Amino acid sequence: MRYRDLCQPEAPRAGGLTKDLSAGGLRFQVTRGVSPGSRLLIQVTVPGTPAPIRTIALVIWTHKQPDDERWDVGVQFVGVTPQDRGVLADYVAHGPPRANLMAPTTA
Repeated sequence: MRYRDLCQPEAPRAGGLTKDLSAGGLRFQVTRGVSPGSRLLIQVTVPGTPAPIRTIALVIWTHKQPDDERWDVGVQFVGVTPQDRGVLADYVAHGPPRANLMAPTTA
């Protein structure tokens, strides 16, 4: 996932490691903290979809990892479209699309 803090438009986009995902928000890990209450432009790539989901998210909480320079960040989606919320809910419920693992039959 990628994000940009909308309160700091001059700051470059940053990346994070997605830890938990739901139709209503996500938890991700970053190497620099963000403040609760911040609004982020979030981009999440969902396997099996043609384009990433882009939405506004509100930072609800942050937690610095002990003995580490990483932060866990919890956000709530506030600008996700109903269609994208459905894509997220389907992914959470069913996981990524599965490849056809059966070997082709020979005649």
